Amino acid sequence: MAGSFDMIREVSPVKDCWRLRVRVIRLWEMCSILDPLKPFAIDMVLIDVGGGKIQATIRKPMMKKFKNAIVEGEVYTMMNFAVIRSAGNYRAAKHEYKLLFSGKTRVFPTQSELIPMNGLSLMTTDDVTKTNEESNYLIDLVGLLTAVSVEKELVTEGRKTRMIQMELTDYKGKIHCTVFGNYVDTIKDLLTNGVSPMPILVVQFFKVRLYKGSVVIQNVNNASRILCNEDIPEVNDFRNGLAVNGIDPNVAMGELVIGNPVVPLADDFLKLYPRKTPEQLQMTEEEGTFIVLATIIAVLTEEQWRYGACKCHKAVTLDGGLYYCSNCCTHVCEVTPRFKLKVGVGHWDESVVFVLFDSDVAHLLGKSCKEIMAETKDLKSVEHPPDLKRLIGRALLFKVEKGAEYAFSYDDSFKVKKVCDDPDIISKFKDRWGIVTPKKLKFDPPFPILVEGEAVHDLCDSSSDDLDVLVANPVFLVSNGEASSSSGSQIQKASPIFAHHEEEDAGPGAMKKMKLNSVKIEKE
Repeated sequence: MAGSFDMIREVSPVKDCWRLRVRVIRLWEMCSILDPLKPFAIDMVLIDVGGGKIQATIRKPMMKKFKNAIVEGEVYTMMNFAVIRSAGNYRAAKHEYKLLFSGKTRVFPTQSELIPMNGLSLMTTDDVTKTNEESNYLIDLVGLLTAVSVEKELVTEGRKTRMIQMELTDYKGKIHCTVFGNYVDTIKDLLTNGVSPMPILVVQFFKVRLYKGSVVIQNVNNASRILCNEDIPEVNDFRNGLAVNGIDPNVAMGELVIGNPVVPLADDFLKLYPRKTPEQLQMTEEEGTFIVLATIIAVLTEEQWRYGACKCHKAVTLDGGLYYCSNCCTHVCEVTPRFKLKVGVGHWDESVVFVLFDSDVAHLLGKSCKEIMAETKDLKSVEHPPDLKRLIGRALLFKVEKGAEYAFSYDDSFKVKKVCDDPDIISKFKDRWGIVTPKKLKFDPPFPILVEGEAVHDLCDSSSDDLDVLVANPVFLVSNGEASSSSGSQIQKASPIFAHHEEEDAGPGAMKKMKLNSVKIEKE
């Protein structure tokens, strides 16, 4: 067809009559985990003569019309799309928008030798690892396969998944790469087909993950591609640079051992990480993992106490009536409830807010999130179950992670990686640091505390009956049901919190002694 074409870089929602000449560099089916043989969508990555790339989706109602009309690697004239914002944690193109095929979309085969074949946007291992964070975009990387593990089988919630871990090396360093499912066969086939001692791999459309504090890359089901010793300019350039950079590809490949040795619980909390008090944790400019001894003072309820999770344990979102996991880049039919709980903790006159996750909360309560939900079916979704009150008054060791990204992601609270309630380890920790168990604690959250007049619930177990909690700058409910601070200013939209509570007579602005009742919070 004659006529001019739009460039991918120009595509935006200002119109839907875009006319593109593009090559389909990757095309894959999106399938449910529970029914992998029945795709619900087709995704593809398109590239034009200018090297611009954009992701496009064919949803189920349109699949019959387009499924056999588009072949990976071929060039097409495409026109008339819906243009929507590109979303999700793992995107196959860096374009701000993506294309959605509709009944008006037209596709015609054509030819062009000028449009790139593979559309690689190569990064180095240093580019990937230096940020020390997960990326919202899938990446491409070329490297020598310098080590590979034996095949292992993972069992998650009754489902078995095969995996192989590899080490890829380029001029800048090394990175671990894990492949799952059918991609295991790809690696096994290339290793048994007489390839060179260290083959050159191109991994395309791989996701960047953080695993045990290290950056790794992993395949995305159906979307990722692996090329081995491919005769393409990018691989040839990499091969020609090996000798210059002192890398010998003829050395025998090594064996990679998966996983880290199991660290004893006592070593994890007593030897491996520095200790911080709650105040030191907040004030330090250091980033890393620290051990904090503190007592849970309150369960904060301004946010949900649980979330729906995919099998990968990442939260799912609603997308067109279906649950979507941006981590797996697929819709999921089976969602598991998991704990995510904010708690106020304190030690003497220092306090801080921690975020506890599923395994730790389940361990402390002796119940899974699913079990608690089954026991509290009549509870409104915004209400917190009574079982959570049992956390209050527990003195624990917290293994806490601090970094700039956590302050942003967790709203100035801190992510807890692990909790220790072993009395022997806690006792040794106290002895090592000469810590005396406090009888009074102060909770000074970054928002005022609203106090209801009457005690409604006994919120603490008998082990903490002698523990007093001081709450700074309290705000009391007045008779008309509104709240006011000591300065008389009104505070709206209070949400409940479980905490200690007992009033003492004091002047304006003074501390209030709180013990074992119901408290509300208002976030400024």
